[in-house]
Amino acid sequence: MEATMNTERDKFLTEILGECWHGSTIVGYRNNPSSTQALCKCGQGSLWKCCFDDDDYQFKQNNFSTWECFGKLLNLLSHHERRDEFFSTYGAIIPDHQRPKYYLEDRYIDPDALANIAYEFLK
Repeated sequence: MEATMNTERDKFLTEILGECWHGSTIVGYRNNPSSTQALCKCGQGSLWKCCFDDDDYQFKQNNFSTWECFGKLLNLLSHHERRDEFFSTYGAIIPDHQRPKYYLEDRYIDPDALANIAYEFLK
């Protein structure tokens, strides 16, 4: 089953990560309809007309309802300037000789749950 994206939340978290929430523009190349491209405002990649159908030219976005993005978000939170505040609220901080260890409460070890609390915490 494919995870459902929460566009407002996922756009915000993508930008907090310093990544582009891709928006595409369809442009023609030298007025040649067969050379149409979909370009992202960040300049990362383009898709030629032969690679997409008319309505299928969207670039892949972060979907924080997936385990792949769970890892990216947890890494961000573990290094964020407010990490002590975050983990004190939604988990635990265990002192250690070299550096503290950060833990999430079990109920937040879920992509949507973590994304939702991170969104509320960081906005």
